Amino acid sequence: MTILTKSETLIKIRSLKTRSKTMKTDVQACVIAGLYHASEHGDFSLLTRLVESVTATHATQLRKFIADHSPATWRKGKGYKKGKGDFNLAAAESILWDEYKRESAPREKPEYNRAAVIADIQAKIEKFGGIAAEHGDGELNSALATFYQLLDQLNTALAA
Repeated sequence: MTILTKSETLIKIRSLKTRSKTMKTDVQACVIAGLYHASEHGDFSLLTRLVESVTATHATQLRKFIADHSPATWRKGKGYKKGKGDFNLAAAESILWDEYKRESAPREKPEYNRAAVIADIQAKIEKFGGIAAEHGDGELNSALATFYQLLDQLNTALAA
């Protein structure tokens, strides 16, 4: 492999931005064309090939976009098939696939329970302490025991 010079590297870096924008534009054109093709002919093969041709991260985002704008159902290893629902081509055209975020219900945060958190950490320390003892790692086992005691002291101090 040839090592690039600084100027060659800068040229390549600049071209990455252009190619990235071009790729996103091309994917947008393909996903919209694939949705129209599927709505007219019931053929989801273009959408399948598109999703299979991009990186895993892009594929995940594309599958969300396609699922929310068509009746397409993704089958891992098999691609798309027609599912229930309708096409929403106008909505699909109104947003870029890589900027699309599915609306989701806000998650409720679980109630914070310090004692439970400390108990969980102590249980993990006991588990790893047992593994360390099994393998004869007395130094690690000793360190874990000290950490366990410190957590117990912290819990006691905070409870007071």
